[in-house]
Amino acid sequence: MKSELENSLESLNAVQTTIQNCDNKANSMLSAVGIIFGLSLFSVSEIIAKSCPIKLFILILGGIYLSVFIIIISLLVLIVFPRRRNKIETTRCIEYSRYSEDLYKHIDDKKLNEFVEKDINLEAVIDQIKNCARIAHLKENLLRIVTCFIIVFAILLVSILVLLFI
Repeated sequence: MKSELENSLESLNAVQTTIQNCDNKANSMLSAVGIIFGLSLFSVSEIIAKSCPIKLFILILGGIYLSVFIIIISLLVLIVFPRRRNKIETTRCIEYSRYSEDLYKHIDDKKLNEFVEKDINLEAVIDQIKNCARIAHLKENLLRIVTCFIIVFAILLVSILVLLFI
């Protein structure tokens, strides 16, 4: 039977995997949206050359299309790039890691792993699970919002192309 600490570590690993999957999805969406937007820029010359009564409507749709693109890119960047901690907390972590590195430099990896495994605190793992779960929840919600905007993005692109080639 597994201990509570082992179950907590498995849960932490699962939540961190979810965060990693969200980052991978966001990276894929970012690439796809960027490629589609880049390819759609070739139709700008068609819009400029078009002289018909629906040109204004096409330009309005193009403005909305550009706005939706900027929103999508902004949300995807929020998903992919981690938020910075405040400077004091980051400085403490860096100082602690330097101290730990100097302290454990002479200990071999096997002894260090045994020491770390004994020193794992259940409350710290549970706090880490809560923090990672909050991050995973936020990233999943942002991905849902981005998916809705991508649908709008695709509909706008199709409508602009249909109006261009009528």
